[in-house]
Amino acid sequence: MKKILFTVLLMFISVTVTLGQEEWELPRSWQERDLRPIDKVEMLKELTKDSIEKLQKGKLGFLAGIARIVDYNIDNSGQWDTLKDGSLLWRIAIRCQNAVETNVEFNKFYIPKGAKVYVYGYDQMRRDRFYKHYNQIFDESYNMTDSSLNIVSFLMRTDTIVVEYYIPPYTKEKGNLSITSVGDIFGYRDSGYINVGTKRNEEI
Repeated sequence: MKKILFTVLLMFISVTVTLGQEEWELPRSWQERDLRPIDKVEMLKELTKDSIEKLQKGKLGFLAGIARIVDYNIDNSGQWDTLKDGSLLWRIAIRCQNAVETNVEFNKFYIPKGAKVYVYGYDQMRRDRFYKHYNQIFDESYNMTDSSLNIVSFLMRTDTIVVEYYIPPYTKEKGNLSITSVGDIFGYRDSGYINVGTKRNEEI
């Protein structure tokens, strides 16, 4: 089972690279009427009451959660589909049970020209910006060009997050995409206490 690494403010507050630009478009899978649904949802272990109590005893900021260490990539997880025009589509759905918000962190992100990565909620109610070739900070051997940086998606209010990787038919490279951790926000600080499983107050 994947190791769970408990943190206070998760990887969200660390030095990060936000891969998205001010560009938005519908994920390719949302545009395909005949595309089969995702066969399997990766279920991450639900937090126990004891685990949450231990976290509450620490010095928590107004975000309370954990970073779950995983090893999901385009070769060992998710599913591939070939679209009618010859495009390739890889998708993985990851669920953190009872999470209020989630995001993902990539440790390999090498996207060839023309390819795109989308991150969105499984219910298709929320989505992140899409990422493409000019965002990547890895060299052709998939080594980070700056080891001090993390690559994370934005937090989304959902307990099940989907990563989708689209490769058009004219793109010959497969690229490399690997998820190293999944952020799970389980509560927010309110008047000195953590409200587990509740939505953030509007005034925060």
